[in-house]
Amino acid sequence: MKILFTAALLFAPMFLPQPALAQPNARGLVAINRPQVELRDLFSGLGQQGSLVLGPAPAPGQRIFVGTAQLSAIAEEYGIGWQSHGVDMQVIIERPGQPLSRATITAAIATALQDAGAPAHCAITLPDFTPPMVPPDASP
Repeated sequence: MKILFTAALLFAPMFLPQPALAQPNARGLVAINRPQVELRDLFSGLGQQGSLVLGPAPAPGQRIFVGTAQLSAIAEEYGIGWQSHGVDMQVIIERPGQPLSRATITAAIATALQDAGAPAHCAITLPDFTPPMVPPDASP
């Protein structure tokens, strides 16, 4: 009797209804704040597989557009059960950024020059300055 009860406990989970696995869906617009694109950025419902790195993220303040053909190829390569069903899809991955001001850059250069032995009164000019975009939490 004890063996029968133990066997029932072991095999009972096999007969309980199992939750249906969510079908992966292509995402629409995704904002990431890291240097690489992961599989979960393109498709939802992937579980642990979603943390696989696909490649570099867009530069801060930029976007990457991933179209239907590329989504299908990635889904096939990684064994994801996603299909476009003839619908033109795209995922837009954007990485937030903020412009680094001229004053911030000039101050950082002045500090570096002084640390290297330059006089404190040196003039720094940045002609045709275009502020670079950096991640929101970056510091010079």
